[in-house]
Amino acid sequence: MHRPRMAAAVLFVSILLVAAAVPAGARIMVVPSADVLRDGTVELRLYNHRGQTYLSGAAGMLGTLQAEVTGIISSKTELRTALQLAVLREQQTVPGVALGVEMQNSRLDFYGVLSKQLGLPGVRGHLAWGSGRFSKGMVGVSYVLNPVQVNTKAPTMTLGMEYDGRGFNGGIIAQFNPAVSAHVYLSDFQRLGAGLRYRISF
Repeated sequence: MHRPRMAAAVLFVSILLVAAAVPAGARIMVVPSADVLRDGTVELRLYNHRGQTYLSGAAGMLGTLQAEVTGIISSKTELRTALQLAVLREQQTVPGVALGVEMQNSRLDFYGVLSKQLGLPGVRGHLAWGSGRFSKGMVGVSYVLNPVQVNTKAPTMTLGMEYDGRGFNGGIIAQFNPAVSAHVYLSDFQRLGAGLRYRISF
């Protein structure tokens, strides 16, 4: 029943893989970061997590605000909307700070996020806490395995580990170019998840 929808979503995202790119920031598989998209930047995501398919779009506005709409497809389709404000940009000694609000099934939830380079080159951590799906806290760490590409045809690879409030995820994120990235991971070392992300700037 959902196969035609999934095929259409994959086709839609694939068709969009033809435009100019913007630099992509670090992000774990599910755990949010304190980063927001640049003004005029749109990000499209298609991924599967714990047996559910997610199709989402996010847009950066005013340099400090990001709006997002996500369709969650399983036995029934749900809609989740979110708005995130970057309160403080990450600096050498200060973490990035963001505040967000999410609405799903007429429920309003709030959360805060901290993101910071953890001292070693290529290592970055994220911490989120709030209400709803954020009530148990979320934490993630990413490590860029090859920050300088010797072979320009090879993607930049990032190792990610996270706790998403329900369990642990661990896997690899491949950045093929500034616009396109994909990830493959295991949830609780049992269930396979994968996703594709694309960015375009207007």
